[in-house]
Amino acid sequence: MILRNFQSQWMLGMLMVVTIIYFKFQIHSLDEQNRLL
Repeated sequence: MILRNFQSQWMLGMLMVVTIIYFKFQIHSLDEQNRLL
């Protein structure tokens, strides 16, 4: 039970990290596009 809870928390943490990296990449690419325009 504790192991499953830890696993779900780890999955949530990884999802958050991936989402943050994705948004940072999206914002960076948007800045690049604005610079080109």
